[in-house]
Amino acid sequence: MPRITSTPKVNFNLDIQKGRGYIVLIYRYQFRGERIKLKYFTGEFVEPKYWERKKQRAKFTRNRPEYVDLNKKLNDLDSIVNQIYKDTARGNISPEDFKNEIAYRIGDKLRPEDDKSHIPNFFQFIDQYIAEQQAKADSKRNTWKKYITVRSHLQDYANERNLDLDYNSIDWKFRNDFVNWLYAPPRNHAINTASKVMGVVKLFMEESKKLKYHDNDTYSDKGFRVRTVMTKNKVRLSLEELDALLSLDLSDNERLEKVRDLFIVGAFSGLRFSDWHKIGKEQIFISDGIELIKVRAQKTGKYTAIPLLPELKQVLEKYNYALPTISSQKFNDYIKEVCQLALGNVTFMRIYSEAGRTKDETIEKWQKVSSHAARRSFVSNFLQLEVSPTLIRAITGHATEKQLYEYADIEADELAATFTKKAGAALEEHRKKVKRI
Repeated sequence: MPRITSTPKVNFNLDIQKGRGYIVLIYRYQFRGERIKLKYFTGEFVEPKYWERKKQRAKFTRNRPEYVDLNKKLNDLDSIVNQIYKDTARGNISPEDFKNEIAYRIGDKLRPEDDKSHIPNFFQFIDQYIAEQQAKADSKRNTWKKYITVRSHLQDYANERNLDLDYNSIDWKFRNDFVNWLYAPPRNHAINTASKVMGVVKLFMEESKKLKYHDNDTYSDKGFRVRTVMTKNKVRLSLEELDALLSLDLSDNERLEKVRDLFIVGAFSGLRFSDWHKIGKEQIFISDGIELIKVRAQKTGKYTAIPLLPELKQVLEKYNYALPTISSQKFNDYIKEVCQLALGNVTFMRIYSEAGRTKDETIEKWQKVSSHAARRSFVSNFLQLEVSPTLIRAITGHATEKQLYEYADIEADELAATFTKKAGAALEEHRKKVKRI
């Protein structure tokens, strides 16, 4: 086999998984008389439609300004690989050692001989951790986006306070000041938002401690994470209000009619917005003479069987089991118009958190209706109809009854009315059986 005399070329290819393009470094070089194909996963990804195959780089567009930094990383990686080749007597290094050397030089991996002085700093670790989460085959965008947001909060806080945050900085003084910073203008974050942020900070500290980057465990102290508060910022529609929606004549407004019909699908199936469009004729089957819908939830990946209730069947047949599609943003805008027409000035007490304080206000109900209100309506209405919580959980996927009841939106006066009816009936039966004195 001829000896390679020129420096091999670094190639970057896409490995498409679940619609996402993961960038893989491909490097062919000579090692001990054999032609080696080195594959190295970069930890970076790009939407396939933005990948320029010939240039082996991402296209720069206004929609994806982050690809400028991505291409710079690929350029740097190209230089690192070529330098390793030169430093090792033109590739006199095994493929495994070559991969390790790449990881060492880009900072993804510590050399065995490195001491703690070479441990990545707090922000470097966070960046590495986020990259690892993004690279997972089952990576969830909402999860690592949350990590990026918290990383941004920490960096902004450190810059504003002129602090050099490290692992040992995460103490009670930091906790109290950082939480107050989250509550302060212009951020004005809610208490529950601060709780989520501190939960992610705790996660960063736990994961970095597993790697023996520090021995600070203050984050595990009781009360370090902000306690959540009960809020009521979202609404549900009662069965009577759903009837009002159904009886609303929208024949002259196709846009609002479709949105109303989709809301009814959610309110009588208990499905999330992301799963409504999955209902088709092929999802309908019969069990013991009962028509059911079987759908695999996008969020959990689990299958659920849902009774085909008359209101739900009516809408599905109207569209011949091919429901209209719409973006969640437009849906949430349009459903408010529908509910304003159907509900008028019906109000509810909104309880919310802002700038670290819990507040309340009375507002018209339609202002807070969204796609999520349909699923909340399903849970609340069927709980009020005394359907077993276990059966409802089988459809909604809530892990426990406690979670189900926390999710439900049932007013105190509604609970009192239900109690009065049940207690009154029970007492009446009791009085019939007991001999009056």
